Amino acid sequence: MRLVWLRLVCGLLAAHAGAVEMEGRLPTSQGAPKALSPGQEWRDTLTPPQPGDFPPVRPFKAAYRFGWGGIVAAQANFDLSKTPRDQYQLSMKSQTTGFVRTVWRMDSQHTASCMASTLRPVQLHQAEVYKAKTLTTDAEFSPDAVWRTTQVTPAKGPPPPPDKVHRLKFGNVFDLESAFLFLRSQSLEKGDHYRLVVFPAKAAYLADVEVAGREKVKVPAGSYDAIKCQLSLQEVDKHLKLAPHQKFKRASVWVSNDRDRIILKIQADIFVGSVWCELESVEFPQ
Repeated sequence: MRLVWLRLVCGLLAAHAGAVEMEGRLPTSQGAPKALSPGQEWRDTLTPPQPGDFPPVRPFKAAYRFGWGGIVAAQANFDLSKTPRDQYQLSMKSQTTGFVRTVWRMDSQHTASCMASTLRPVQLHQAEVYKAKTLTTDAEFSPDAVWRTTQVTPAKGPPPPPDKVHRLKFGNVFDLESAFLFLRSQSLEKGDHYRLVVFPAKAAYLADVEVAGREKVKVPAGSYDAIKCQLSLQEVDKHLKLAPHQKFKRASVWVSNDRDRIILKIQADIFVGSVWCELESVEFPQ
């Protein structure tokens, strides 16, 4: 079992996206999603991938804690920077903590980059270290596909042969970092709806994100005016058909209602129950 809620924070609304073809898309803000017309493809209802007009993100460093019910289960540190190549780079380190770590040890590192001007993903690298194995995933993104390799290395014994390259024939797909940056660039007015496809590391998901309104939120980092969003997910199979997500039910995400739009809190219902994350601290290096 993986720490699903770590992936949720990593990218803001845990699944987001692009499409195979971008002509004839819905406008960015559409309210609640409507049922498909006879013969209409779900891919024709995706939000256009062009960034919105909200000011660009500032580089930041943030720390989060994660829990399952009333138990604090993990922590993560995020470092978002801008490189000389006009790219945003996200680095994340996470690990289980406390009692949970005594029964299930996990340490992970995730790095991803995207173009600052277009918010299109470039590549990602992820390493998850467990007691018995290490799982390493690499992905590269292009305008019409994603290429992925995943390597499982046992802690003991000879390493397996290299994994073959897997190709996802989707265009303009977002990873989690670029999905977060794309969504924060939008207007995020109450009732706005965004339909996106995200590729977190190994598979694609269709996400419906709807802005529920404004609220006051208190987290360990402080009290904030927040934008509340609702998230639902569907799996996208290799035949580009949709299926219910087997482990994820629904989530609420609170983002700071200020110039930074930092993720403050996530509450999600998944297959193991209710999980959450909260912002512990954030700083903006000069």
